[in-house]
Amino acid sequence: MEATRRNVSVATLSVQLLGLASSFARAWAANRLVMQPHGLVDVVTPLGLLLIAGTLAAQLLEGLRVPHLTAYLLVGVVAGPHALRLVSHGGVESLKPV
Repeated sequence: MEATRRNVSVATLSVQLLGLASSFARAWAANRLVMQPHGLVDVVTPLGLLLIAGTLAAQLLEGLRVPHLTAYLLVGVVAGPHALRLVSHGGVESLKPV
């Protein structure tokens, strides 16, 4: 029973990790293809990316007993304009009201 539960857990974590990597790759590609997003796209895209990636990272790091808030902060730092630049400085500025 324990081995089955552990195998399911490893499979679930693998799928979640693949989903997180996929969302980062898509955001990176979209960021390189679109020169300057306008209006609502400039707000929804970074917000959606950060929420999805933060949720997946929180679930992945839960096994290491890392708090969910820390996972969200890590995703924000990694995806932000100073690391991978998945969210531009303008995208961060557009999220100020949120």
